[in-house]
Amino acid sequence: MENVHRKLQLLRILAEGCRKHPAYRARRTATGRCEECAVVWKAREELEEHHENNPWEDWFDHGGKG
Repeated sequence: MENVHRKLQLLRILAEGCRKHPAYRARRTATGRCEECAVVWKAREELEEHHENNPWEDWFDHGGKG
């Protein structure tokens, strides 16, 4: 359950994005000049890591329905 809460936290960070750079959505690596953009980038990396380690997790959570 902790894993689900962490994923929700990370998704929230991605959804909110950077206040200074609203167009930045972590498609490319953050330049490092903006701390908030770097946080968004790290959230994306962590989410991708979770998915790489457990690619079927979401599928099983929904009983195999998407």
